[in-house]
Amino acid sequence: MALSLLAKQEGATITAEQAETFRALRRLGAILCGTMFLWLAGDDASVVPQRLDDAPTLQQFYATLSTAGLRTPTGQAMFGAAMLRVGIG
Repeated sequence: MALSLLAKQEGATITAEQAETFRALRRLGAILCGTMFLWLAGDDASVVPQRLDDAPTLQQFYATLSTAGLRTPTGQAMFGAAMLRVGIG
């Protein structure tokens, strides 16, 4: 889906090399964002999943966004973990 949106934006067909670059940059962005949100969460390590498989997916996180929120350390840690799951997983 993201590649089709990119192609529409660029008004051109995306080559295999461009698609691979896009995917790599998307994963890097997710890792950087996840790391930043885990840093924002601070010392609340008790809520951070210890295994990547235990981290929520982005869809699972968005479903709890109204209750967890990004202003709480728990919400920040869960969003960070979900982003790392996207970037690493």
